[in-house]
Formats: sequence, structure tokens, C-alpha cells
Amino acid sequence: MSANGKSTWVTTVGNVASEFHISKTRIRVKQGRKKVLDQVFGEETIRFGAYASNDVIIADEKVSGFHCVLKLQGGAYQLLDEDSTNGTYCGDIRVNDVIVSLPFEFKIGSVTVRVSQSGASAVHKLAALDHYGQLVGDSVAMRKLYGYLEKVAGSQTTVLLSGETGVGKELVAATLHDKSSRADHSFVVVDCGAIPSNLIESELFGHEKGAFTGATSTRVGAFEQASGGTIFLDEIGELPLSMQPKLLRALESRTVKRVGGTERIHCDVRVVAASNKSLSAEVNNGTFRSDLFFRLAVVELSIPPLRERLSDIPLLVSLFESQIENDLSASPFTPEVIGEMQRYRWPGNVRELRNVVERALLLGAHIPTTAVETEPSRDVDIKVPYKLAKKTLVDHFERDYAAALIAHHEGNVSAAARAAGIDRMSLHKILQRHNLK
Repeated sequence: MSANGKSTWVTTVGNVASEFHISKTRIRVKQGRKKVLDQVFGEETIRFGAYASNDVIIADEKVSGFHCVLKLQGGAYQLLDEDSTNGTYCGDIRVNDVIVSLPFEFKIGSVTVRVSQSGASAVHKLAALDHYGQLVGDSVAMRKLYGYLEKVAGSQTTVLLSGETGVGKELVAATLHDKSSRADHSFVVVDCGAIPSNLIESELFGHEKGAFTGATSTRVGAFEQASGGTIFLDEIGELPLSMQPKLLRALESRTVKRVGGTERIHCDVRVVAASNKSLSAEVNNGTFRSDLFFRLAVVELSIPPLRERLSDIPLLVSLFESQIENDLSASPFTPEVIGEMQRYRWPGNVRELRNVVERALLLGAHIPTTAVETEPSRDVDIKVPYKLAKKTLVDHFERDYAAALIAHHEGNVSAAARAAGIDRMSLHKILQRHNLK
């Protein structure tokens, strides 16, 4: 830890946070007794794997292209396996997602990685803003994001946005467009997860009259529509594998060929893509091409979930109240209610918050208690073996989550899987395991 006992902290000027500090992380990699690497990092995310785009590159036949990630979130260190082929091990235990305390060691392939803190810190300036374009929030998490957006908005660089469902990835993409030199041209949104696989090529690139049954006229695709402006490829991880090389060629050449056409058409577009799933994990399991990932991830930006920016709730509620017509004489969002809302974890993120605000305004009532209650406490029976107790808890959570998820999406498994950020077949198995379908 740092001298102040924390992994992250802020310094203030006039009671306003001005700088964000991160305790630097020291990574030592050994293969047997041979030291392979000894390096210090000052970022919140450190990627390990065989590909050259990782922060720590490990040339080992048992190490996947993107093997694992070490993240610093809320002062805690999280080790995430990226669906690697041979796994990530802490001791003899294969781990997928674990919170660890420094110093600690883990193994991937034939190497041992030791993680500790160097004693120094990295300093990141915070943007002095409470909003940026269409984005609202003065939390440290959002002001860090504003700083990154300010750096890339004016460029033509391709940007890949990651984040949970409902965090506002489309708003971030729209803000990048509005702050760019392309703002006077089109901002075109394509939801790759909502278009049938047999129509996605036509949606992106257009088609000529007679190209297929039902093509009664020529259609201009999204790339042509966005020429001069920005195209936002939402849920890019849902793009069929067969379409990915065609999209890669369009990105590389900035040209498209309509379905049924013979000529390539130049399209001057800036590309922003987004996914609520880990594309690096998708690369590992073969559902997303590595070359397309590298082309999209020139700059990667992670959008923080609402639970990591709860201090922004008053600003967001005020914004939504101004946008939603209502006949109330007084706001139902008293300081007490706002306080309750800041104790809730908001699994649906900003989208869920807006829905709650809209419902309260339209019904003329306070927030329903069930909408803001904190996570329930659970009795622990220490007489039950640990593994059995954990399995029972996970099973209960899995069933409740899947039941609520499939009910919300009215039985549509594909839509439910996309919203949850999991594979469709995985959701099918969960539903079958709990007799929910």
C-alpha cells in the first residue's frame, strides 16, 4: 500500500478533487528460477498474455493471447481470467474472478507472476467538469473519463467502449461525435445484436436492387449514411463471425461494397464500437477475430457502472426530472430518498435509474421501497461445509437472476442473453438446470 494506507486516493484544491493517485504496481515474472520481467506500472488495469498488445507479454505456448487481467477497482485488486485455455492459478486453485491482497502470486502457463506495490504513485489530472457533452456527473470516475474523452474526441482514432448494459455507451459515442470536427455530419447507430444475421451485411453496407429476394430497390447502408460523420457499432461482440472479415476490410480500406454490387464505395467515417462483454475473452474462445479486435481497440475506454459513481445520483435525478414531463407540485426525490438511492447498487445502471425516476414522476409517488433496498443480509450456517454453503448460495442467486431476467425479456432468450452479457447457450443451460424453460 501507499504511505497513506490506500491503493487509490485523491488530492483536492478548495474542496474539489483535482488529482487522482494510484499506487504503482510492481510485476515480477519468473520462469522457474529465471527472472523474465521486473517492471512497474502506474495504471488501473494490467493485461497479461501472449499478444503484443498486452501490458505484460508472456511468450509461452500455454499462455492465451489475452490470458488474464489485473484491475484496481475501489481500492481492491481483482484478478480476472479471460476465458484462457489453460487457466489462471492462485496456488493450486484455478480462478476466474478473485479479489486479492498485495503482495500475492499467481501462475499462468509455466511462469509465476508476483504482484506487489512499488512504494511510488502515478498521478492523473482530473477534468474540472461536472458534465461533458451529453454526459453528467462530477464523481472522480466520470471526471477521469472526461479527461480521456477530451484527449481523443478531436482525433479520427477508432475507439472501443466497454461497460455493462445501461451505463450509457451510446451517449459516450454521441459525445465523441459532438466534440469532433465531424459534428455537423451524421451520427449513425447500428445495433449489431438486434439485426438478424442474414440482414447485417445489407444494414452495414447497403444492397443493389435485385440483390436478393425482397430487394426491390437500391438501399444505402449505414457506412454510406455516416460518410463525413461517425458510425457507432453497438454490441459489436454480437457480429456474426462470417461478417467480421468484411467489416475488417471496410475499416482498413474505408470502402464498402453493397450486397449485389461490384464497385467499392469510399466512406469517410470515424468508427466507435461498443460491447458489454469482454472482446478479449471472445477472441480467446474463437467467437471474435483477433485482427478485428486489434483494429477496433486503438483506444479502449471503460465506462464506469453507476455503483462506482453513486455521488452522481443527485445530478442525474435532477437531469431526468428536467427531461420528463410531470404535473407534480413537489419533487418526490427528497434528500432522504436520494440517500436511500445512493445505498442501492443499481444493476441496471443509469438506464435503471432513469426508469425509476420516470415511474416515480408519472405515478406521483415516492420510490417503491423494493426499488431502493440495499442488498439483503444472509444468515450464515457455519455447520454447513464451505463448498456446499457457497454452492447453495450461488444456485439460489443463479435461479433468481435467471427467472427475473427471462421474465423481463418476455421469454426471449437471445435478448435476455445479450442484456446479461452472457452466451445464449449458457443462458439456455441455466434455464434448463433450474426448470425455468
